[in-house]
Amino acid sequence: MSRNARIGAVAASAAVLVLIALQVALPRLASSAAEERLTERGGTAEVSVSAWPAVRLLLGGDGDRLRVRAREIETESTGNERPLERLDGFGEVDVLIEDSVAGPIDLREVRLNRTGDDDYSLSVDAAVAPRDLARHLGSRLGALGGLVGGLAGGSIPLGDEPVPVALDAIVESDGGRARVVDSGGSVAGIPLGPIADLIVGAVAARI
Repeated sequence: MSRNARIGAVAASAAVLVLIALQVALPRLASSAAEERLTERGGTAEVSVSAWPAVRLLLGGDGDRLRVRAREIETESTGNERPLERLDGFGEVDVLIEDSVAGPIDLREVRLNRTGDDDYSLSVDAAVAPRDLARHLGSRLGALGGLVGGLAGGSIPLGDEPVPVALDAIVESDGGRARVVDSGGSVAGIPLGPIADLIVGAVAARI
């Protein structure tokens, strides 16, 4: 074998080793980063990221599957206008959050799932004091702020005792922006759409 051929063989072998190392390391790094974001205020989280080739995670944040299991975390809306942007790059999303807090809402269980190009399905089992929820939403809802602020201020009676929140919704991603396209019901007269927005913004942006 000529010298140039040997050099080429060594370079090819080195490139293969680098690709193998990246394939192992990049998903672990992405998983670890998501776990740290989720547990910034305590709690536990286990995140599993898979991508082939793994270099996709570097080039565009894309991957094959994202699985999240978290418990006793505390989070709130980060103000990120595109909370689903990081999740959108994965072909399958499987998120389960239990016994946690999102702003004023006590989350018993939150599931956020998506397969392929489908919209996200959101399922929530939670509890919240209507006055705390109205006050929190009133600071964030723009045109609806006056209405919700009036609720919080007492123009319409709201209780301080937690009430259950049972929510199933379809959430569409518009370039990473969360848009609730189907939900039903209300909590103490407050539509469930803004509640779904609050929970998605608080949870998804941390992953």
